[in-house]
Amino acid sequence: MNWVGFHWLDILVIAVYFFIITYIGRRIAEKIRTEQDFFLAGRSMNKFFQFFLNMGILSDANSAIRTASFTFHKGLGGAWLMLIGVFTGPYYWFMAGWFRRVRLVTMAELFEERFKSKLLPSIYAVVGIWLSILIMGVG
Repeated sequence: MNWVGFHWLDILVIAVYFFIITYIGRRIAEKIRTEQDFFLAGRSMNKFFQFFLNMGILSDANSAIRTASFTFHKGLGGAWLMLIGVFTGPYYWFMAGWFRRVRLVTMAELFEERFKSKLLPSIYAVVGIWLSILIMGVG
């Protein structure tokens, strides 16, 4: 029996997944009281958990496919282009711990705190948005 191209078992798995995710989200939402709770998990994450969150940020399901594709089309240079995260990863792991200690969330906050300027974080945000649009457009 198919419904819109899906087998009934597929629909059941998707429904159970959405139910579980909604349940987890509601349970966690009850614990959130402040912005700090929302953005920084109330500063209650341990270093082990934070390490794996940063690993997830640096990688995705498409990384292996892109690496293989770039290597096929560009040779060894294409592989290095995609494996740049090997070198930037430890920097992000260090910065995450440091940001946690100094009670900052973003680089813009770091610029504002360090240089006592409202203009510099604004420029950083505009450049970040512009680069994101450029990278998404180029691919």
